[in-house]
Amino acid sequence: MKIIIVILIILISLLGCDNSKTSKVLITKAESCMNEAVNETQNWLKILDNNGYIAFAELKYPPPIDEIMKDTVNTNEIQRRITWMEREFGKVQKRDFFGAHVVNQGKLFTYVPDKMKRFKQISPKRLGLNDISDLYKNEIEGTYVLLMYESKPVNKEKAEELILVWLNRDNKWSVVDYYIDDEI
Repeated sequence: MKIIIVILIILISLLGCDNSKTSKVLITKAESCMNEAVNETQNWLKILDNNGYIAFAELKYPPPIDEIMKDTVNTNEIQRRITWMEREFGKVQKRDFFGAHVVNQGKLFTYVPDKMKRFKQISPKRLGLNDISDLYKNEIEGTYVLLMYESKPVNKEKAEELILVWLNRDNKWSVVDYYIDDEI
């Protein structure tokens, strides 16, 4: 599945990329955002690796997301998800970064280090959207980074992890969601 996702990303980027209109400033900002998000995520992943999937339950949504999510977050569902992750995957022994999507200033940038070597702006039309904000209709405006890792957990031969990181209004990066599965 990861190979299909990477190939799809590359094809979309080749077909949907309009470098003549893409500002180098926006690409530089996307790279900077990704690097900052990776650094923040590394700190959170250390907590996850040391404390187990309970770290997922301790994710705190930053304002204003906390107000939106307070009525929708079900503690029983979170506990079921933690139990499932512990049973299915166990502790992650190793993880390798394999790509990122950055949404910044209403534009989507994708980076796959082994294939692209640099960011490409993706046209929303290539994703069947009128505007990239359609992808995040229920989210708070801002800069989002979706980091993707290929992992080796104790209970499986391989897995993939997705970590959603958000740059809040105070210019602080926050991990707001985490997901692990066989293929994502």
